[in-house]
Amino acid sequence: MPSRRQFLTALSGTASAIALGTGTVAAQESDDDTGLPDGFPEAEEISTTKPPSVPESFPTVSTDGHFTPLSDPGEASLVDGETPTSYDLQGDWSGFDDADEIQVLVHGFVDSVPHLWGRYQTDQARTGLRDAGYTDAFTAAFTWDSDVSWPDANEIAERNALKFGQWVRDIRQSDDRPIRIIAHSLGARVTCSLLEELHLDVSRFYSSQGSHHTPEEGVVDSVALLGGAIDNDAVQLNRRWGEAIEYSAGELYNYYSDNDAVLGQGYYAIDQTDAVGHTGIAHAPEAPENYTDRDVTDDVQAHGDYDSADNEVGVLDEVVEDFGA
Repeated sequence: MPSRRQFLTALSGTASAIALGTGTVAAQESDDDTGLPDGFPEAEEISTTKPPSVPESFPTVSTDGHFTPLSDPGEASLVDGETPTSYDLQGDWSGFDDADEIQVLVHGFVDSVPHLWGRYQTDQARTGLRDAGYTDAFTAAFTWDSDVSWPDANEIAERNALKFGQWVRDIRQSDDRPIRIIAHSLGARVTCSLLEELHLDVSRFYSSQGSHHTPEEGVVDSVALLGGAIDNDAVQLNRRWGEAIEYSAGELYNYYSDNDAVLGQGYYAIDQTDAVGHTGIAHAPEAPENYTDRDVTDDVQAHGDYDSADNEVGVLDEVVEDFGA
């Protein structure tokens, strides 16, 4: 299977494609409205092409299809039959009990078949992580309804905190193995919202007898944000997610690149502020104690370069080193 970078290169003569999401997307001419917010570079539009095939047996925690956007942007609603905490387990989880660690990769903003792109991105990242020496983890994708408008995608990302949080709670009922989350782009909003939700109920995780998890280790042991599409001050202790990061995660690493034009131009045009994946934290003295910025400008030239399967570009080798894997 080609890497996402190779896949794009082979098709670069037709159209470019990348999102505030899964990275390199197959390029194909399309008359469909991409749904990208105003302000994105024309070359960053997404096509509706499906990714190279990844078996349906790929282990996935999914909330895909749980939300439907309403007519007013930012007012998504749950579909009938789903609850605020429901989630689906898909694929083959037969190797789960034998692994030393649990690793989940969260995709970002994709306007077409996010469940397919999420699995594909996770499969590519798993390959790169294994090549970098991270071989003892069971890897699963977390897929969610990002194929909506930008306002709805942000809202749905945050509302997935309850669903993702329920999965973490279900794991932590009887499992103390390290949980490590890698989130790309708008997946950072899903993940930081997860940490916020866990922080609201943090005492129940640290009060159970026999658990090795302490406030220093976090409910989630490690988090890596790759090109995070959230405001660069939102991770500070005096802002929304700082305290949740400090108490719900054992460690959080933020990999940012000044070369990331999707964040530097597109995200700034929308929110009129810098993204943490473009600049790092806004005010370092307000960083949580367990927060670390990693400037990867030399390694990342574009928004889809963070998690290359072949490690020719990207930061997965640094993620492995930071995780101590």
